[in-house]
Amino acid sequence: MVKIKKYIILVISMIFCSFMTFTGNAAEDSLRNIQNVKRIDVEEKSLKSKIKEHDIPAEVAEYVENVFEDDKNADVVIYAPLSEISTFSGTGAWGPTRTYQGHILQDWNVTVTNAFEMTSIKSGSMAYAFADSMSAYVGGVLLDRVIPFGSAGVTLAQFIYGNGTTVYASDGDKASAAPKYTSVTRFTYVDGKEQLGARTQQVNLESIMWYYYNDKNHLQEQGKKEYNKLISTPSYKNPDPKAISGVASGGYIESPITFRIGDKDFVLE
Repeated sequence: MVKIKKYIILVISMIFCSFMTFTGNAAEDSLRNIQNVKRIDVEEKSLKSKIKEHDIPAEVAEYVENVFEDDKNADVVIYAPLSEISTFSGTGAWGPTRTYQGHILQDWNVTVTNAFEMTSIKSGSMAYAFADSMSAYVGGVLLDRVIPFGSAGVTLAQFIYGNGTTVYASDGDKASAAPKYTSVTRFTYVDGKEQLGARTQQVNLESIMWYYYNDKNHLQEQGKKEYNKLISTPSYKNPDPKAISGVASGGYIESPITFRIGDKDFVLE
């Protein structure tokens, strides 16, 4: 009986570990392991030569140029579609080169991994008590909300100091945040690289480094919170209808995802 119990526990543990591995990799696969593509690693100094070498479409090239203008050290990868038309059988998902309503569509995907510097989000007593849900928007439309510290009502001060340290709010308190993220911006072209049909986006909010300064006690501490939260613009998972209808007007463009933390908007692009 003891051996049977041990065996059952072992099997359950293996199933649980497999589940955790699968769910953990699902977010990464969605952003990085895009199939049937050619991976192009890009740095700011090599961008011009990469554009020429791989015949990168104008809209993709311009987007990457803008990324490097904001941060020369951004981690950027371009996934160029292969010419072979394919589908992923059994999943219902289309490959990066596919047919739709008699047209050939191709996705060029650009991943950007980046992190913001510490940015002020609240001050005074509002910094001490900060527990507001964080909100993801696109074009003013709410996409999702994220509880900042695991449970509703847990404040920044509680997250930073725990329950073992007593601190009191004051007018000089400061709260800051530095989100880290990976975005995938998808450019869907119709019948060649000259006709952009749609631009959509998905973001993985990986983590946020939090900072709190308590003026009364002259205490300052940082704490990191992992999220791995996937957020997509409305047409990211199915851009084809928008690409066909938008190609005549230069492409259907969904704005980058904006993430509001306290009083600050972070554009995750």
